[in-house]
Amino acid sequence: MATIYKRGRQWWLAYTIDRERVQKAIGPYKAIAELAKKDIEVQMAKQRAGLALVDRKLSEYIPQFLSHIRLHTKPSTAKRYVQVIGHLSDFLDALEDPPSKLSRISPPIIEQYKFHRIELVKPQTVNYELTCLHRFFRYACEMKYIEENPVQSIKKISKPKRKAPRFLAKEEITNLLRYCGTKHYLEETVKLLLNTGMRWGELRALEWNDIDWNEKVLHIRIKEDWSP
Repeated sequence: MATIYKRGRQWWLAYTIDRERVQKAIGPYKAIAELAKKDIEVQMAKQRAGLALVDRKLSEYIPQFLSHIRLHTKPSTAKRYVQVIGHLSDFLDALEDPPSKLSRISPPIIEQYKFHRIELVKPQTVNYELTCLHRFFRYACEMKYIEENPVQSIKKISKPKRKAPRFLAKEEITNLLRYCGTKHYLEETVKLLLNTGMRWGELRALEWNDIDWNEKVLHIRIKEDWSP
């Protein structure tokens, strides 16, 4: 059975589920606390009748999900999921009140995680992690462990617009070639970069078999130790 009580200006809801004591701050209004009490009592009654969702513990669900991922993705992808879920677990463990069950992970917690990670990694990495976590919780929904995906409403970080490339003016090209001086090899290298638009890394990775002399075409190909 659930109970409500007032502490200071806040009304609190307390109940025991699966031998775990849960206490939640509801707010300053008793009427809302009473509604929350009725709602949790209905959920507990459904659970006793076998109609409620199975509120899975994170420690039980994570291995289950990773087994699912290893079965349905490439080893490299599965390895990345292990890393992402590890980051989430570390973040949750560091919270003042670490959630032990899936149902206690809410959109605000995921939003906190997003801002935590953006201080450590690039925006595209955070967005990739959110994609992984969306699948993590979607599978939990499919297994009837939770009703809603807490990542569903979380917005990804928008990517800044890239600036249009600036091309060298004729005068700049003339000056650049003049700076090459008598170093013929350097002048030819600069001309090759100017006429093909290749990047320095692409030029360094160029091999003889990348050149089609008949068609006068250079092919930029991925190498064993390099990719564009």
